[in-house]
Amino acid sequence: MTGGPRAYLPGLSCVVHQLHALRSAHPVVVVVPEEDADLLAPVVARHPNARLIVWNHFPHSFGGKWGHTNVLDKMNVLGAPFGRVVWLDADTFVRRNIDELCALAPNVSFAAAINAGFRARTCFDPLGKRGAAFKCQGCRHTDGTPSTSRKGGAAAAASEQALPACRYELNSAVMVVSPLGPEAFRQQVLG
Repeated sequence: MTGGPRAYLPGLSCVVHQLHALRSAHPVVVVVPEEDADLLAPVVARHPNARLIVWNHFPHSFGGKWGHTNVLDKMNVLGAPFGRVVWLDADTFVRRNIDELCALAPNVSFAAAINAGFRARTCFDPLGKRGAAFKCQGCRHTDGTPSTSRKGGAAAAASEQALPACRYELNSAVMVVSPLGPEAFRQQVLG
């Protein structure tokens, strides 16, 4: 599954094409907001193993620079009517067949890589609040700034490395999810 608004059209096209070219044995679902379905339908129609599904914008947002975007629409994956979803962001480049992700053991309800990319300081405490309290307060990314920019240089870097990796940090660009299903999603997430 991949998806997004019309601005993601080049990336969505590339993901669908790569999955087809790499001979994925699984169907590809492209999810889009209703207002973009007509534009994206021809891209999906070129691939026999792909289909288009319209989904609603996630009804909640948060502040900051991402507050007025559709960045939370990915949360709709939790309500997908499938037993398992392998989600691929539209800006991922699929270099090899990903069928092994579809074949994870049935007891794996969620799997994702750690966030090891640029500015990988997205750890959070699910019980925390905004600002500094939102961070998990016990990992090497507690204050969200790279050690090289802090006072102390090498000593600060060594101190930071002594802290454990964040147990809440993940990258949701490629993830495996066992969705709750539409009804449970409405009750437990949107409720």
